[in-house]
Amino acid sequence: MLEKLYNMGCLDYQRLIRMFSSKLELSSNASFVLMSILDNYHTNPNINSTNLAAYMGKSKAEVEESIVELLNLDYIQIQLVMKNGKSTESYRLSPFFIKCERLLSELKNEEEENDIRAINSVLEENLKRALSRQELEQVSDWLSDGKSKEEILDAIDFVKKTKNSFRLASVNKELYNSQNQAPAKGNDMITSVFAQMVKS
Repeated sequence: MLEKLYNMGCLDYQRLIRMFSSKLELSSNASFVLMSILDNYHTNPNINSTNLAAYMGKSKAEVEESIVELLNLDYIQIQLVMKNGKSTESYRLSPFFIKCERLLSELKNEEEENDIRAINSVLEENLKRALSRQELEQVSDWLSDGKSKEEILDAIDFVKKTKNSFRLASVNKELYNSQNQAPAKGNDMITSVFAQMVKS
């Protein structure tokens, strides 16, 4: 997904690298070299350390040191290919995108877990008891169906204000009645945290 967005020119890869700078465990120099590779890859997939050094205004030795770091962390792969009778470097960036997709999925899961805890807390406050296993599964189902935390909390608030007694079934009914008034947002990978990486 991310590599496809990058190839379309739609990926904010600088934001992606900054966002996960600590989890990627890159030195600042390696981060800048990686950004420079991504800057140039569209126009020159066979960019090499000499070209990168000139582009960045750094010595070739500094750039090569960072490239070794990127290789050791398996964020890039380099193959030597023959071009006009000469061998030249060819970069593969797929490992970097795969790693970032994994990190984004982990972040998405963390956000969903936080949302579930927040929703469960509000429901238990209104029901004045702990949720049953079936009720906990219901909350997860809402999120899996593409309902956002805000939509669920709005439905809870509506039921609280308009019904004589608070019941989870009423919240469920309100959520899916509202589905007829607005299109489902979906819960695929491009939504939520993934959408933050798309250039505006």
